[in-house]
Amino acid sequence: MLVSSSSSSAAQAAREALAIRLVHLMREGGLTGRALSGRCGWHPAKTSCILTAKATLSDVDLRAWTTVCGAGDQAEGLIATARAVDSIPRPPDSPRWC
Repeated sequence: MLVSSSSSSAAQAAREALAIRLVHLMREGGLTGRALSGRCGWHPAKTSCILTAKATLSDVDLRAWTTVCGAGDQAEGLIATARAVDSIPRPPDSPRWC
């Protein structure tokens, strides 16, 4: 399947929009990236990749993120958004994880 540059741009824009929502949750929860990483049991590099829209999150990751940020009620909506973002075609050379 060929992926157009417009769908590639749309995919990146969608990942960035999701990352911005996650940054807001983290800040509203009074957390830094390092603190969030520690509470989720992740290496800080994983959190950095998520915050810079270079990585996607699993459902489990999103539930952990929202729980430690005190926004567990937003988990299902973010999971639906992340699944929609992941359904947008990516170029074959685009990494799924940083």
